[in-house]
Amino acid sequence: MTTSFNNFHYTASRDLLASKVEVINYGNAKELSDSKPNDRKFRCQHGEKECVGNTIENCAQDILGEYEGDSFTICFMGSIFKAGKEEADLNSITAQCSTRSEDILACSNSTYGQELVHKAATRTGDHTGVPFVLINGKQNDQAVQNLTKFLCEYNNLVGKVQEC
Repeated sequence: MTTSFNNFHYTASRDLLASKVEVINYGNAKELSDSKPNDRKFRCQHGEKECVGNTIENCAQDILGEYEGDSFTICFMGSIFKAGKEEADLNSITAQCSTRSEDILACSNSTYGQELVHKAATRTGDHTGVPFVLINGKQNDQAVQNLTKFLCEYNNLVGKVQEC
């Protein structure tokens, strides 16, 4: 998660700026060729711990819904970076970021959790790096830098909405 998305997420005018915002927690992971239903296998850019984190985030999105799931992801990623990627205890951070941590962790240790990551993989598509933002199906680097500003300009809301 970027500061740009965090600022947008907590913007009072979020619904005016974008009718649909979808966070897909997958990054630069790759699903392995021998992956199959009930036995999904992934390789993550930063190792196994990142793959576990992707599963936790996808389960949180599924269990908590869009807005709460995005809030969880912001908390989760921020806490990992604060603790240090290697030192971070993902179970403790999950508990810190949600009162539904037991459900999220149970999901992340199940085949259902792996299927959620597979679904994220099928929806991620080609990209040049992470994070990335698609606007009407096309990657937009300006939106990555300052999502709120971009959407204010894109929707002609500059000077019409407090955040713009």
